[in-house]
Amino acid sequence: MRTYLSIAIIFLCFFSQAQQFQNPDLEGQTIPEEFSILPMFWEAISALDPRCEANSLNITDTADLTDETAPKVSIGACGTPYSGNTFVSGMYYKPAPDSYYHEGIKQTVNGFEVDSFYTISLYQAVIKQNNVEDPTGRWMIFLDNETIPRFTTSSSSDEAYNSLNTPWDFRTITFQAYATSHTFYFLPYDNDLSQGYLLPGELGGVRMGIDSIYLHPSCEVSAPLIDTITLCEETSVLLEVTSPNASYQWQDGSTGSSIVAVEGDYSVIIRGDDGCLSYEEVSVVRNEVKNLNLGVDTTFCISETLLLNPGLEDVTYQWQNGSNSTNYLVEEEGLYWVEASQDGCVQRDSIVIVNNEINDYTLGSDTTLCFSAPLLLTAPTINGVSYLWQDNSDELVFQVTEAGTYWLEATNNNCTIRDSINVFSAFPAFSLGQDTTLCTGESLLLDATLPNTTYLWQDGSTTPTFLATSGGTYTVALSRGNCTISDTLEITELSFGALDLGADTTLCPGSSLTLTAEIPGANYIWQDQSTAADFTLSAPGLYWVTASLGDCAATDSILVSPHPLNQVDLGEEQAICFGSTLLLNAAQNGASYSWQDGSSASTYEVTAPGNYSVTVSLGECSSSDDVQVVNSLLQPFDLGPDLTLCQGETHTMTGPAIAESYSWSTGANTASITVGTAGTYQLTVTLGECTEEDELVLSYNPLAPFSLGADTTLCLGDSLQLVAANTMAEILWSDGTTGNTLWATTPGNYELTLTLDGCIQNSSLLVDYYEATSLELGQDITICRSQPLILDPQVSGPPTTFLWQDGTSTATYEVENSGIYTLMLTNICESITDEVSITIEECTCEVYLPNAFSPNGDGTNDTFQPYTTCPITDYEIQIFDRWGGLRFTSNSIENGWQGLEVNTGVYLYTLRYRDRDGQWQQRAGEVHLVR
Repeated sequence: MRTYLSIAIIFLCFFSQAQQFQNPDLEGQTIPEEFSILPMFWEAISALDPRCEANSLNITDTADLTDETAPKVSIGACGTPYSGNTFVSGMYYKPAPDSYYHEGIKQTVNGFEVDSFYTISLYQAVIKQNNVEDPTGRWMIFLDNETIPRFTTSSSSDEAYNSLNTPWDFRTITFQAYATSHTFYFLPYDNDLSQGYLLPGELGGVRMGIDSIYLHPSCEVSAPLIDTITLCEETSVLLEVTSPNASYQWQDGSTGSSIVAVEGDYSVIIRGDDGCLSYEEVSVVRNEVKNLNLGVDTTFCISETLLLNPGLEDVTYQWQNGSNSTNYLVEEEGLYWVEASQDGCVQRDSIVIVNNEINDYTLGSDTTLCFSAPLLLTAPTINGVSYLWQDNSDELVFQVTEAGTYWLEATNNNCTIRDSINVFSAFPAFSLGQDTTLCTGESLLLDATLPNTTYLWQDGSTTPTFLATSGGTYTVALSRGNCTISDTLEITELSFGALDLGADTTLCPGSSLTLTAEIPGANYIWQDQSTAADFTLSAPGLYWVTASLGDCAATDSILVSPHPLNQVDLGEEQAICFGSTLLLNAAQNGASYSWQDGSSASTYEVTAPGNYSVTVSLGECSSSDDVQVVNSLLQPFDLGPDLTLCQGETHTMTGPAIAESYSWSTGANTASITVGTAGTYQLTVTLGECTEEDELVLSYNPLAPFSLGADTTLCLGDSLQLVAANTMAEILWSDGTTGNTLWATTPGNYELTLTLDGCIQNSSLLVDYYEATSLELGQDITICRSQPLILDPQVSGPPTTFLWQDGTSTATYEVENSGIYTLMLTNICESITDEVSITIEECTCEVYLPNAFSPNGDGTNDTFQPYTTCPITDYEIQIFDRWGGLRFTSNSIENGWQGLEVNTGVYLYTLRYRDRDGQWQQRAGEVHLVR
């Protein structure tokens, strides 16, 4: 008793210090294609719970145990765990009006110190499934009866709904314990309502995954981070957190207690040597007021306005006149300033604006420029004014040498005035063109036409145009008023000879023809893009060539037609059939013939193998061919003599091996056929133009197969008469007798052989005898009421019918009450009866497990295992450490846990089994291991 008492005290002490979730890695066994399975120690949050938004119309409100194959791969509701083999996923979704899915889990944890701070760390991920594909979500966590949750920071995922690539994010929440025991509720939340999850069929619902949920005492942080830090003039800020005996891990992987931060989001995980954990995060933003700038001091031109606009967003302005607008319209000279404020940062800038004026000036009216008289444009002289011409020069005088638009800008203190003048040429740009060539026999029209102009050509003519018909120098002078312009063009004449491919012609079969183009110095291109002076052709068709010399070119073509004589063709090697002739035909209209033997007919009859040739002539063309004639490989064949077969036999007939086709009178087209019926069978075979055939007559012996009947079983003392029906044949029984009948009186195989004209038929029959009929219901017995009993009689003999005392006819009988049970067996041979007395009593069944054991090898309490007062089945026991790690499992009640691989401590167990009534029983508890 002392030992067990001390164990109980240690157990209670251990759990008072636990402050940890049981099975924090959410380990369990999934069932593919099955929803609503939870890991051990975790419970589902009911739809009736006020924190759950599911209702009674919903299909399920239970979160799902999830891995790569569950709960339902076909819709994408699966994923890769962060740690271990499984994790939990839950859905927040409203697929139909007033019907939410909201699936969460809960667990109660003991051992908290009141008023102490604790941190829950977890990993979360957006899982997605078909039609539930919102890319963002988070978890909300309630303590006990709280109605306002704590939210984790959102997570997002760009993965497809059926992807197994699960993007896990580390998240924490901190709370202050107000009791020694708290129940924690974890529910998914869709924080992006713009996704439209309230509408049926939308993809806005979210399935969230959760894994590795751990509790930690919160670390004491001397300088916790605030949510947002704003930078004013400074470019960075030092973020620093300190906690006694702690290590740090910032978002960039650095491990110091501080980090220099510029704009961005920063977070740090703080872990103490005592197991505490805290998580701090901050956003560092830059204030825009440091960019305030009204520009440099400037001048203010008369009759203009100036708009001052700092251009900053989300700031507050105050101008020198007290206004708070985002911009200011300047209408007179003076000092202007503005102050910009944002998030406690203030910046001021000012600008001085003064008046300025420039006197009007002009470059004069538009004018005309002759080529021989340049034009000078002069700027007025004004003190303090700078000038800029259109070519970026800055002199007071500008010389114009060609037509165009000219302008001058005068600038004084940012005020600018511009004037321009158009200068026109007496003539527009004019040219007779580039020097050129002229092919002999061609002409070129030169055109100098301009309005209000007179002309003078090199030959004294005065028309606007001139027709050049030969090479030479051509000049024209154009006059308008006092301005004159001229241009000259050189024309070179090119001489080109004749190009002739000859008259159209014909081409003999198998011959070729060479065409020649002869023009010295010319380049050529034929119809096939070849460029030689000669072209050799071997087929009829239209052929052409273009010859070019400078810009001059000439083309000629020739039509080459096929000769009426065709190429003679006696064909490939030919075969002559057995006993026949072969006719060779070389006929063409108007042609003459010469065969190998000097004959001159258009055809030749072949009667024997050999080589045969012919030459066919027509006009200037001739064509020859020869052919080899051989004997056909198809020779006469024989299917064999007519046959008479025994009943049941078959016969195979085969045609010649060398043939192209086979045609049997049965319709078959194979080289061989196998037949089993009487008749006349014919075969016709072909090879090329040759055909051979033969036939065979098949008959059958009248002795047909017979049967003595099916094998049989007789009752003891019975006999069976066997009869030979065919009396024309010779009879032989298996015992050597030859009569028409035989009596079977003993077990064995009886055989009959019949012989007629060399054909033999036989049959056999197996005769067996039933063993004597027997029946045994067993001894009278007494059983427990919860113990099922089926009477299963031991029976021998022929097939039997059953009749129990209450008229039932089943082969077995279930006993429910005390009494005498009688069974009558009836078969084709006899009927027999047996009975048994059954007494039923009330019994109890207990399963005991110790709460401690000491595996020290002393032979006492070395093994932890259950003890039962009755048989149990489907036994399974699992042992876990206090962190939820599986340490031992067994499916045999004889295989207990010896605890050799673990240290002294308290361990949890779960036990499942079926009792003797077949009902599932489940137990859980603790056991203390001592050494």
